[in-house]
Amino acid sequence: MFRLFFLVSLAILSFAPTAHAGYVACPYSNTSTADECPSGLTGWVRFPTGATFCSTGYNASNYCYGGPVGADGDSGLLTLYGAKSTDALCIQAVPNCGVAAPNSISAAGGTGKITVSWSSSGGGTSFTLKRGTASGTYGTTVASGISGYSYNDTTVTNGTRYYYVVTATNSYGTSGNSSSASAYALAKPTLSSAVAGDAQVTLTWTAVTNATAYSIKRRTSPTGTITTISPGNVTTYTNTGLTNGTTYYYEVTATNTIGPSASDLSNQLSATPQPPAPTAPTLTGTPGDTTAFLSWTAPTNAVTYTLKRSTTSGSGYVAIPGVTATTSLTYLDIGLANNTSYYYVVTATNVSGTSPNSAQVAVKPIATPVLAAVAGTAKVNLSWPASA
Repeated sequence: MFRLFFLVSLAILSFAPTAHAGYVACPYSNTSTADECPSGLTGWVRFPTGATFCSTGYNASNYCYGGPVGADGDSGLLTLYGAKSTDALCIQAVPNCGVAAPNSISAAGGTGKITVSWSSSGGGTSFTLKRGTASGTYGTTVASGISGYSYNDTTVTNGTRYYYVVTATNSYGTSGNSSSASAYALAKPTLSSAVAGDAQVTLTWTAVTNATAYSIKRRTSPTGTITTISPGNVTTYTNTGLTNGTTYYYEVTATNTIGPSASDLSNQLSATPQPPAPTAPTLTGTPGDTTAFLSWTAPTNAVTYTLKRSTTSGSGYVAIPGVTATTSLTYLDIGLANNTSYYYVVTATNVSGTSPNSAQVAVKPIATPVLAAVAGTAKVNLSWPASA
């Protein structure tokens, strides 16, 4: 068993880049006297006593006083000032002294920005983000000296796909590029219309360059809980199965599976589905003595009714006071002139509008006949006035 006699006050270590595939020899600073590499240190090499650590010569006390020394293959070139020729050292021979490239890189596109995230594989104290618009070419340095593990690139152009790599740096040097990740910067759509119908709303929005699909966000208040609808790669959509009378608020985002990428929300529009205006009711009328009794049917979606009257057939209808916006289906019109024709129509109304007039009904009030009875021999004689 070789022993490492390494006086901290004298063992001042210095190292230089190697000519061997980007490797640097990294001495393990250990105050113990063991000459074997600590267990669990993958990629470390033990140099036994007698290995040549110094090409510039030793001083009178047998310590190296300068100059790089070719140690062994890819362990690289090193200068171990203060190392004695009788020492044994533990030296790491890994790329860039253990500064490995970051991993788990991902990119998420947005509107006017792309967020890039990564994790460190160990050793990096700062990071550099680079990008290009083609895979394998990363000529633009977005930012350097990044201390965290994510960065928002806000220097992008909407509609463009960007490819990113990250490098890690510490006092020994800089790693190679990480694997790449890409995403699109996507403009947000403009929601141009939201047209309400019967239990539905039809939406239309503008197309976005390099969007492969769109996502609709629906709420029942301007900032309420979102329900997401995925209509695909279309720019118009009818949202059915809604509740009439409820106001719905809509926004749209553009998406692309690369990244993935998703634009900011569009402008917000609202619409309130309603049933269609009702059809015309069916009206009937029965004459009485200075009266007319009117009744009508209730069409689907009708809420209120208005009864109108005229003394001219086919025109001049005027709403009867007390029978505007009524919910009743009958009305007794009184105070009329007997033997005069009156012409009636009725309409039905809801929030969406008013129906056309019903078919006209003519009613002519008549006086109630006065029956006279005169007793005779074994008979009763009845009489009444003739109708006008």
